Amino acid sequence: MRPVASAAGRFGQQKALRSVGVRLVRRCALVDYLRENRVDGPLRDRLIAQVTRVSNTRRALLEEHRRYVLAVSSEACVDSLLALVEDPLGPRLLGEYRAEYSVCFAPYLERVVLNNLNPDREPFVLGPDALRLHNLLVGSSDTSAPQYA
Repeated sequence: MRPVASAAGRFGQQKALRSVGVRLVRRCALVDYLRENRVDGPLRDRLIAQVTRVSNTRRALLEEHRRYVLAVSSEACVDSLLALVEDPLGPRLLGEYRAEYSVCFAPYLERVVLNNLNPDREPFVLGPDALRLHNLLVGSSDTSAPQYA
């Protein structure tokens, strides 16, 4: 949140908060996928092992859940702060980005797990709608899709 505090003016803070929100969407994506698709048991363990590259899947799952809880708490702060700096579009754009991100993330995650791929070497690329929202949120006009490995 330091970039938010050091941003100049209301517009700078809005932009910084939106950027933080984008990072938090990515941080929450794995646990959101597990919850929304009700992935549990051996399939969940395989997915966690594949994505985190940790052999102790119980420990890795607990760590992912810890990070998720922190990210969700931070998302609540971002939403409150966006209202405080009177950002009329930020919350709606972040909600749309979250939905579009999950549309892109689910097939990526399934491809990585089903094909036993190393997620560090398999780039995650945003689809065109998610990319448009990403650029609106972070204030970029870049037309190349950001990749998240």
